[in-house]
Amino acid sequence: MPRKNIAKLFYGICAIFIAAGAVNYGFSGFAPALPFMLAAIALAKKISRKAMTGTMLACIAAIAFNMTVARNPLVFPILNDGYVTINENGYLRTYSDGSGGFSSGKETFGGGGQVTFRELRQGETYKITGVKIGHPEFATTVSLVTEIGQFSEEDYKTAKHISPSKPAVSDWADKLSFLMNYPVAFFYLGNLAQTSMPWMNVLVEDDSGQVRKGRLSPTVTSGRLVKSGDTVRLNCVKAPPLPGRKLCKIEFRGFDPNSACPKGSPCYGKIPDFSVSVDETGVPDKNLLILE
Repeated sequence: MPRKNIAKLFYGICAIFIAAGAVNYGFSGFAPALPFMLAAIALAKKISRKAMTGTMLACIAAIAFNMTVARNPLVFPILNDGYVTINENGYLRTYSDGSGGFSSGKETFGGGGQVTFRELRQGETYKITGVKIGHPEFATTVSLVTEIGQFSEEDYKTAKHISPSKPAVSDWADKLSFLMNYPVAFFYLGNLAQTSMPWMNVLVEDDSGQVRKGRLSPTVTSGRLVKSGDTVRLNCVKAPPLPGRKLCKIEFRGFDPNSACPKGSPCYGKIPDFSVSVDETGVPDKNLLILE
């Protein structure tokens, strides 16, 4: 393939990711598209000054689009004269910060500050005035803001307490913005490579001093100076109890560079330990440690 065609191909890929950044309503916003923006400008510069200027203007427009994405009916069709219909009798629970959602009763669940309730009747409709995008634990939720208050994503997606007249999010925008999750692929590939590594044969000493053969998963040994045949300790003496199990620690023997260990001898506590759950019969999590 001629070099010019290869450049056009890469330019096209960059354009797709820039568009994905423009409609991305996730917590990362336009940021994951920045490398593709810079690459597109560099490629356009080799073509002509006009191409570079056009590309830069397109990138500025994409960033501006992303900054107002929460108010854009192209991404959120429900904003274009949309409304919700109440599917069952209940209440709209609203906290002092404006958040809330449908409630069958007047439960406050505590800790939410001042709470108000508005009675809802099946069949009532309320106009959409906006959407509220949230990012709990790096996930993304789209709540619907109406003339009487806010309904959560759960209210219309899973619980079906309400029915929107239009899709909350455009299917094409949702799929396109998904490309901005590409950084996660590197972590996935890293985990995939780690899980394909062989398990390590070790000797496992328990609290009674008994030593058994065992195998450690790459998840446990990764980044630790441990080699096959080493002795590790499964320490459950101060393990916090959990329902049906306890959280023990896999401890490793290592040399202390500050000579806290007996001279020339390894001791525990010099290599970071690893937590592992152990059930009531003394069997540890088989995804981390297998005792033979």
